[in-house]
Amino acid sequence: MARGRGPAIPADLSAVLKHRLHRDPGAAVEQIHRPGICLFHVDVGAFGEPAAPISDQGGTTLLCGEPLYGCVGEPDAPSSDRPDFPTRGEDLRSLHRRLVAGDLAALRECRGVFSLAHLGSDGRELVLASDHLGIRPMYLLLTPEFAIFSSVLRIFSELPGISLTVDPQGLAETATRGYAYGSRTPFREVRRIEAAEAWRVPREGPPVSHRYFRWDVDLGPPTRRPDMPERVASTFRQAVSRRLRDDRKTVAMLSGGLDSRAIVAVLRDLDTEVHTFNFSIAGEQDEIFASAFASAAGTRHRSRPRSRAVDLQGGDWSFLFRDAWASDPSRHDIPRPGMLWSGDGGSVGTGGSSGLSDAVAAHLEAGDLRGAAETYAPSIPVGTLPGGHRRNVEAVGHIASRGVLEELERSEEPDLVRRFLLFLMLNDQRRHLDGHFEEIDAHGVELHLPFFDSAFLKDVLTLPAPRLRKHRFYHELLHHLPKAIMAVPWQTYPGHLPCPVETHGRFPSQWGSEGTRAQTLIEAQARRRRLAWFRAMAVARDLPTGMISRPRLIAAGLAYHARIRDYDYVLDFARQVHQFARLANYREARWAPARNGDSGEGWG
Repeated sequence: MARGRGPAIPADLSAVLKHRLHRDPGAAVEQIHRPGICLFHVDVGAFGEPAAPISDQGGTTLLCGEPLYGCVGEPDAPSSDRPDFPTRGEDLRSLHRRLVAGDLAALRECRGVFSLAHLGSDGRELVLASDHLGIRPMYLLLTPEFAIFSSVLRIFSELPGISLTVDPQGLAETATRGYAYGSRTPFREVRRIEAAEAWRVPREGPPVSHRYFRWDVDLGPPTRRPDMPERVASTFRQAVSRRLRDDRKTVAMLSGGLDSRAIVAVLRDLDTEVHTFNFSIAGEQDEIFASAFASAAGTRHRSRPRSRAVDLQGGDWSFLFRDAWASDPSRHDIPRPGMLWSGDGGSVGTGGSSGLSDAVAAHLEAGDLRGAAETYAPSIPVGTLPGGHRRNVEAVGHIASRGVLEELERSEEPDLVRRFLLFLMLNDQRRHLDGHFEEIDAHGVELHLPFFDSAFLKDVLTLPAPRLRKHRFYHELLHHLPKAIMAVPWQTYPGHLPCPVETHGRFPSQWGSEGTRAQTLIEAQARRRRLAWFRAMAVARDLPTGMISRPRLIAAGLAYHARIRDYDYVLDFARQVHQFARLANYREARWAPARNGDSGEGWG
């Protein structure tokens, strides 16, 4: 969108937006052009019904994902008589009518995972919004002349006439934790829409943020209602049935843990034929327990033991599934074969996380937010820093923990343990699927994510934090879900409540499989890949030498190659820094943090 009295949108800029949105040259790109406006939209077709852009009543709305509008507090769906839920297109039309009227409260009535863009009827204002948790990305770049938005981050580095600069804070967080906190990205000019946030971006004047739900305020005080397990189980069943609609056959990921198992158990209880996939390492609990549960629940199961490491942040699981499912003859019997059920969000959302460790909890219970932040956040490998910055090693080394502290301090939740749980949901979990959505044009897989259902999370997160921690409440919940869930053992997180179902035999868990033949082969493969990255970085002309010292990087890489020191974390950190800095003005990239409030041009 052109801003102010700036120039018309250049043809080369609109061409890049159109042709880079989907990397398949043959993809059907829907486009809307108005004076000073260019909108482009691609639907991968997985939902079975495209949510085509709506231009009605003078306004225009574009959608990614599935909002599940207007279904808060709906009745449960019995297996024999599922309600006639509105379609995705009907949801979009209902939202559009309310957005045209300027009613952002409509977003609060959505349970699903989505992002959207709405152009007002007078063409003078954009509204950009994301779901309650901000799972579905929406990015925004502002210049004095233009407002450019996209559901994928990669497109911003390809825009003609737009120069990106590194955000040291965002890049440090991304390189150490795998994601940036809050609205940050690795680039100063690009902001990500946050959880339950809508931005009003006018043609003239600064943008304005509106939160249609505040997790730290609107949840209210912790509840001690005795019927919460029954209530949460009912809400979870609603979350599954609402997404299932009238499908009688579907496909799901199935691990050896609880989250995907809970989904599949409800699907089977809803009399659904479920095809399940598992991609774990052969002989581990994840594979053994998944196969055992699939047999007990009556799914049509495929165990596909993997022989390579996967990048959880990079969307590798989605490509594994795509490749395995593409040639499966049963794919043609599924009404929506591109829709995959996933248990993402289940563990952290129900109070289980290695992030909220006993050490972190001890700091929180003592009122020490700084100590909790420094315990949780990994430090930058300072040995890679250029020599001129060594006198600032402490400040630069803890740049990532400073971001955690900022997030904790801006929350108004009075219970600090609950505040940290919300921090994990609004950062770790919000960014957990970024890689999947960034590559969705390549793999074409959309996800059913019932554990990210906003009504379910609003119920669960009203519970006192001690009742949630280490999956205490999760174990209560199991007794109110279909009985099949307790039929066989499941894999548990270290330090969490043990599985009460007896295990016959000893199998390594994914956290204790070191030394097994399969794990050794995968680690050797990961090592070869890491060394290949190192060799390329060592001679790369676009290495950001203001952030990474080439001599120190080479020294670390040679020590790793010779097995003198296990510097895998150093090389991984350098690769992340190089990957993003090369997309920006890498020659000027430095670790000096931005001034407070300096979030890029045009933000007011």
